[in-house]
Amino acid sequence: MKLLLPILLSLFLLSCSDSNCIKLKDGVQTELKNQDLVCIDGTEYNFIAMDQRCPCNTDCIWAGEFILNFENTDGVNIFTFHEKDTMSNVDPPFADSFRIVDVENEGDCGNEDNIDDYSFFVQIN
Repeated sequence: MKLLLPILLSLFLLSCSDSNCIKLKDGVQTELKNQDLVCIDGTEYNFIAMDQRCPCNTDCIWAGEFILNFENTDGVNIFTFHEKDTMSNVDPPFADSFRIVDVENEGDCGNEDNIDDYSFFVQIN
């Protein structure tokens, strides 16, 4: 019985570490798409991107922004990143160093843009 416990514990740890999440590491630029499962410092988050920008070919007073949410596996929003840095972010630990490096769109302005057409290149430091 004493030998069985370490074996079961090892199998459990291996199954937990075999997640299909995209790992964000300090100083490494990573591509994320809407609804990706992301791991940061061993914690899993669902990456939810929202496009709050002015529609194409429309004049707006404010250009708008992308808003990126990180939800825990229970669907609770843990962190919201505002592209325009409209608020101070302090939680979780990676919040102060999270940034968007680049955004690419696979669609074009002639079609209605879909958030799933965007790739977000992000980095934490």
